[in-house]
Amino acid sequence: MTITVVGTGHIGSTLAGIWRRAGIPVTMASRSPQSDVDGIPVLRLDEALSSAELVVTAIPGSAMGDFLADHATTLAEVPLIDASNNVGATVLHHAVQAGSIPYYRAFNTLGVENFREPRFDGTPADLFYSGPPSHQQSVEALIEAVGLRPVWVGDGPDAADVLDGLTRLWFTLALQQGRGRHLAFRMLP
Repeated sequence: MTITVVGTGHIGSTLAGIWRRAGIPVTMASRSPQSDVDGIPVLRLDEALSSAELVVTAIPGSAMGDFLADHATTLAEVPLIDASNNVGATVLHHAVQAGSIPYYRAFNTLGVENFREPRFDGTPADLFYSGPPSHQQSVEALIEAVGLRPVWVGDGPDAADVLDGLTRLWFTLALQQGRGRHLAFRMLP
C-alpha cells in the first residue's frame, strides 16, 4: 500500500520517515513541492493524491475543511487518516466535513515526541483512533509501525469527539501543567 502524507512539517515528516524505514512505500505532498524530505519524494498535491492508496493529513487543522472540499472526489474511496487538530476551535476533528470519505482520526492525541520515542520503560504507549471498520487493518498496521499500540474507540463524529477529549487532556497535562511533551496514555485491562 502506498501512503501519501500531506504536509511536510514535524508530524508529517516524522511519520513518513518512520514508515519509510519500516519498508512502507510513502510519498509526501505539498502545495510547494520540493525534491524530497529526508529521501522521501515530495510531490504536488494533486499528483500525490492521484496515486495514493491511503492518505494521512498533517496540515494545520484550519486548512482541513478546504482540503476535504477541494479533494472530495479524489478521496471518495481512499482511506484518510486525519492527524490534524483544529486548535482553538470547539471541535478539533473534521469527521462531519469528510462526508462519504473513509475518515479515520489518528496520530492527533499525542505530541510528535511520542512517535519518535513510543516506548515507556519498554512498554509501547497506546494510540487511540476512530474510523470505519473497513480499513482498520491498514490503519492499525501504520500505528504499529510507529511502535504504538492501536486502540479503536468507534466510528463517526461521536468517536472523533472522544478523541478530541483525549487530545485536550494531553495538551492540559503536557503543556499547561508542564509535565513535558513526552507523555502518553496506556489503557489497562
